[in-house]
Amino acid sequence: MVPGLPPFKAPPFSFTGNDTESEEIDKEFSLLQVMREDSTALIVMPLLALMEHYSAAKAFAGSKMVDASQELITIGLSNILGSFFSSMPISGTFSRTVLNHGSGVATPMGGLVTGTLVILALEFLTPYFFYIPKAALAAVICSAVIFSVDFHIAYFMWKCKSKGLFFIPCLN
Repeated sequence: MVPGLPPFKAPPFSFTGNDTESEEIDKEFSLLQVMREDSTALIVMPLLALMEHYSAAKAFAGSKMVDASQELITIGLSNILGSFFSSMPISGTFSRTVLNHGSGVATPMGGLVTGTLVILALEFLTPYFFYIPKAALAAVICSAVIFSVDFHIAYFMWKCKSKGLFFIPCLN
């Protein structure tokens, strides 16, 4: 694991990999080839990410309006900027939204503080992350999200599903 942030560089527009169809090893793939082969995923994945982000925003907005086009612009710009730092694709995470809501965060300043803390942790604490068990990280996320689960509804759904009536309301 290399400590610190990844360097600022242009995203690669080609890569070398294994071709599963011709079993050719170390074949060069261009951006256009990948886009042609994965055209369905290029349409579906951004829509799923937008719906996830929009549903989380709508769930915690209360009576306020949520502008879907503003959400899409924000996610798009974040992904474009993130590609210059070798980041994974960005989408709204429900667990982070629940954690911010539970902490009382009401403004975008909470995201700025969270982002700053993540950048500082990546820059200075990366060598120590190796020693944190993955189960401990999962427990932190689970304990933050557990309060968003309505157990009465989960029990009701479990009871209905066990009777084979998942989509039909249980009468008893």
